[in-house]
Amino acid sequence: MAKFLSGDSAGAEKDIEMADALKPGNSAVILLREKIIEGKLAVKAIVPDVNHANDLTNLGHEAMKKGDGELAYIRYSDAVDAGASRPFSTFNRAMACVIAQDLAGSASLLNSLQIRSGTPMEINILALRAILARLAGDQSDRAAIEALQQAVRLKGDFSFQLSPLSILQAGLLMKLGPERERDLSEIFEVIIKG
Repeated sequence: MAKFLSGDSAGAEKDIEMADALKPGNSAVILLREKIIEGKLAVKAIVPDVNHANDLTNLGHEAMKKGDGELAYIRYSDAVDAGASRPFSTFNRAMACVIAQDLAGSASLLNSLQIRSGTPMEINILALRAILARLAGDQSDRAAIEALQQAVRLKGDFSFQLSPLSILQAGLLMKLGPERERDLSEIFEVIIKG
């Protein structure tokens, strides 16, 4: 857009072509193409295909359950591009990073999320932080588990079955095996028992 606004319409068109090659069908690229190349300044908003976004999210979940964090990450990223909720997709990608054994990537994604006290997402984030600490062998895992226990106690009605953490647990079992997954059982018990 900056190239177009500075008078370099040929450069702007090349950038749009490159963006389209990297992310075919991306709604932002389509909108820019319509405005800059086709000259349609009054274009209607592109309504995301919720079904497609949900399908991509479900494909990510299936990859997670099979222990394929890399594929899950790609599917969750595609889901965002298709219109899925950015915070939920960010959390899903953070879980996928755990499965892919990219603990730093997972922590970075978690740090981009805002915690809202008393919500299921707060419990999900705190649980994933405790899992990261435990997997990294970090001594802060005790404090993370205590924060999780307090949040679960205050929320009172957290449902593990409705949480994406149930998908993470299945994926960890596939990826790490039962012995290593057992190292995380204390954390999962906090949220399963509620």
